[in-house]
Amino acid sequence: MGIYNEKFANFYDKGWNNFPVKVFSFFKNEIKNKNVCDVACGTGNFIKLAKKITKSICGIDASKDFIKYAQKVNPKINLRVINVENWKDKNKYDVVVCFYDSVNHFNDWERAFKNIYQSLKEDGKFIFDVNSVYGLKDWRNTFLNKINGGYIYERRSFVG
Repeated sequence: MGIYNEKFANFYDKGWNNFPVKVFSFFKNEIKNKNVCDVACGTGNFIKLAKKITKSICGIDASKDFIKYAQKVNPKINLRVINVENWKDKNKYDVVVCFYDSVNHFNDWERAFKNIYQSLKEDGKFIFDVNSVYGLKDWRNTFLNKINGGYIYERRSFVG
């Protein structure tokens, strides 16, 4: 998983700790009293908030170090090291969430989305976010450069 190691987990957890609060407040009615799975759960911050109102919640992430970190924060939650592209689950969920622009990191979107779809109950929902040109323009210290009809983004500082 490259940079997604134990050292980065601590940095990631502190650098993104306000985002789960915003996401949770926006989607709490969608997950209340539901069976939820957090795909690419990272360090478990969303789970930490959501476990208080969901019927049940679990998480998966491809990084063993992130899962290890998340398990410390959520000791009674079922967390598994698995890439969503290889994920098969006998459980069916009311809601599957995938935040922090994690879908941008899927190598095989078709396989990942198929696995997510197959994990949902018939009337289940998949809630996710993605990076966009609009969103990145407003993100602090981020610069977008147009190249060959697309964009490349550059983050000038990870501090502050």
